[in-house]
Amino acid sequence: MKLEVLTIVFVDIKDYTSKTSEQSRGANERLLARFAGLVKPMVREFHGSIVKSLGDAYLITFKSPTDSLLCAMACQDQLSQRNRPLAKDERFEVRFAINAGEVRIERGDVFGEAVNIAARIEGLAKGGEIYFSEAVYLLMNKSEVPFEEVGPQKLKGISEAVTVYRVPKLSEVGTYKLALAADTAKDQANEPGPQKLPYGGLALKKVHTHLTGQAVESDGALYLGGALSEMHYTAASLAAQWTKKIWFKPFWPFLYLGFFAVSGSRLLFSPKTYKAAFARLKKMIRLFQQYTSYRRKVLAAATVLVLLLVAGVLAWQQHQSAKQMQAYMAQLEVQAHEAALARAKAAAAQKELVKEKKKMHFPW
Repeated sequence: MKLEVLTIVFVDIKDYTSKTSEQSRGANERLLARFAGLVKPMVREFHGSIVKSLGDAYLITFKSPTDSLLCAMACQDQLSQRNRPLAKDERFEVRFAINAGEVRIERGDVFGEAVNIAARIEGLAKGGEIYFSEAVYLLMNKSEVPFEEVGPQKLKGISEAVTVYRVPKLSEVGTYKLALAADTAKDQANEPGPQKLPYGGLALKKVHTHLTGQAVESDGALYLGGALSEMHYTAASLAAQWTKKIWFKPFWPFLYLGFFAVSGSRLLFSPKTYKAAFARLKKMIRLFQQYTSYRRKVLAAATVLVLLLVAGVLAWQQHQSAKQMQAYMAQLEVQAHEAALARAKAAAAQKELVKEKKKMHFPW
């Protein structure tokens, strides 16, 4: 059993149950894919870890309370951008609940009162909102995240009342008086009212150029970057699990580096990843030198080659999937554009019809 002080985040889709009752299985699958494409890349960018998926929700941990709040703000702003070109029935909203405290870590999962409080706070939040506890408020950097007090709340299963805070939307306060807001104030002032982001784009701007290693100019590109990263991560994880099962656990860096070399992806790797991989590589070389049996050396080398081959096959498969995803995203953007044009034409036709009716009744 391991104890650690972490920031706990719950995020879920508002009114998910009612949406699923009106959706086909394909539409529901696309909704969850869009939800995953929104949350997972942002969590990685703000140095968080997804503990588990709960269907329409994710349980996430962060080392930093401030990073957890910035991640939530970036997700809400990004979702607002993605919802704009879509029809009303295709849009969805998410809500965040955040708490900090000591948790028990067992087999990759987290337990404790801090988790329970975060889950209860989630029930208080509305769609598009970010709620957090007093523990987060005391630990966060208040010069980077706006806040306002909601008040003490009696939560089910919690003996004492918990003071809850929220991140106010930009439309509610007019402007954020923060150090972080200085860089985005000029951009937001030049935007028309309806196009302003709910949380001012403060956190979103910090990661807008990081997800794909270059400037992200469209929501489709950002979603594709997240989807590609998730595909590569899944493939590497499956292969790494296979290496553990066959006992050659020290050889996983070769698999990781081989996968990177074959796939050519920059989405998954960071300097920290490289440093950890090469540290394990040095350790592996020392172990390799200790082998006195020629047969064992050959077996180890053959295992590494097989792992590289597996990584290459997985990378090729994921590359094909990425191409299909790219085509799908392009088709989705075209459909959204055509739908917007159709709605505009229908509105114009309705106005003309009203004018004609007025002329018929009052020809003068």
